[in-house]
Amino acid sequence: KKDSNDYQISYTSNNSTSTTWNSDKINAIIRTDTLLLTGQKDDKSSIAIIVSSSSVGNYEMSVSDLKTVIAIDKDGSKSKESQFISVDGVVSIFENNKDKKYIRGSFEVNVINLANINAKEKVQGNFTSKYKEY
Repeated sequence: KKDSNDYQISYTSNNSTSTTWNSDKINAIIRTDTLLLTGQKDDKSSIAIIVSSSSVGNYEMSVSDLKTVIAIDKDGSKSKESQFISVDGVVSIFENNKDKKYIRGSFEVNVINLANINAKEKVQGNFTSKYKEY
């Protein structure tokens, strides 16, 4: 059986200093086959991942097609300077165990800063979570 510590979202971003982020809490919901994952740290920094499907597969994202989106708040301040949103990349779902309500996958995306759209970063990460279905 998986330990609750196994459930988390983590990512590394290759900005000027390479930073690694690991969630302290994770929540996942699947509603009408759309996956919503949120991860938060005790310092209030967070990440949200929305994928238009919860089936195993690769989900490309683009600015023109907002079915798959990743939003990151780097310090929890909710200021434009700390918030980043995906512009392109892919979210992959490796496993969706409908019996145990467990989902696992990865993402590799380019994000831009809401205060300065020229501030781009590449973000790579993984997620493993229990989920609730509605």
